[in-house]
Amino acid sequence: MTKNLSPPPISSHPTSTKITSIGSESAQIRILYIGPTSNHQANVLRAKHFTSRISSDVSIDFYNAPKAAPRSIDGTRDGVISTALILQDLGLGDAQLEKDDYNTTKSIGVGSKSDQGIDLNGYGALIVGCFSNHPLVPALRESLPATPRVPPIISLMEVTIFFALQLGPTFGIVTTGRQWEPIFDEAVRALGISPSRYAGTRGCGHNAASVGDSVDGAVQPVIEAAIELVKNGASVIVLGCGAMITMRKAIEDAVSASPEIQARGRVHVPVIEGVQGAIDQAIAFARMMVSSASSR
Repeated sequence: MTKNLSPPPISSHPTSTKITSIGSESAQIRILYIGPTSNHQANVLRAKHFTSRISSDVSIDFYNAPKAAPRSIDGTRDGVISTALILQDLGLGDAQLEKDDYNTTKSIGVGSKSDQGIDLNGYGALIVGCFSNHPLVPALRESLPATPRVPPIISLMEVTIFFALQLGPTFGIVTTGRQWEPIFDEAVRALGISPSRYAGTRGCGHNAASVGDSVDGAVQPVIEAAIELVKNGASVIVLGCGAMITMRKAIEDAVSASPEIQARGRVHVPVIEGVQGAIDQAIAFARMMVSSASSR
C-alpha cells in the first residue's frame, strides 16, 4: 500500500464532537470506525496510530458512543447497553425513545447529508470496534435501509479470526477479563469453526480501559497468556481487545523468542491485531466496491 509522505491531519468532524477524522475530506475511500464505548481518548489514540498507516486515497472517521455508554465493554450487558445508545444516536433507534432518555443528541443521520448528520450508506465500510460478538453488528445489518449500496459491516472478532485461520492451522485468543473465555468459546462455535482449529481463549486480568490506560503494564500478562495458548496448541495468536492496538509487534517478538516456545520447535508465532485487520479489510472491500447483502 502506498503511504503518504506526511501523515494526514487529525480533526474533529464538522457534524459531531463525537467523531475524530484522519485523511483528506476528498478521499475516494471513506471508512467509519464505530467505537462502542464512551472512551473518546481511545479513539483519538487510534486515529494517531493510523495517521501514517493509511494511503492518501483513504479517510477514516472514528465515531465515539454517547457519554452514557460504558467506558469499557466487559461483557454482554455492556454490549447491549452500548448498542441501544448508538442506534439511537445514529438515528436508527426506536422513534418512541426521547433523546433525553440517553443524555445524547442525534449526530449522524441515514440517507441524507445535512448540518445534523452524514449518510452511513456513503461509507465504503463500517467497523464495529469491539472484539466480541457485539450485538451492534447484527443490529446495524438489520437497521440500515435496504438499498443496492449497503456498506459492509465488519466485526473485529470475525475478521481477525478469519485472518488467523489463513496463517496457521490453529489459533488462540488473548483477551482482557476471564469472563470473556466462555463467551468467546461460544462465539467461535457460532462462526462454525472446527474445534480442532481453536486452542481456546485466555483472559489476562484487565479490562479494555485499563489496557488502554497502561499499555506497558498490560504487555507482560498478555505475553504470558499467549505463551500458555501456544503450549495448548495455538499456532497463531489473536489479540482479543481493540485496546491492544500498539502491542502486536512486542508480543509477537516476545512469544516467538520465548525459550518455552523455541523448545517446542516453533520458529515464529504470528500475532494478529483486530483494529488493523478490520481497517485493512474495510479498505479492501471499499476498493472492490462490494456491498452487504440486503433484502426488502
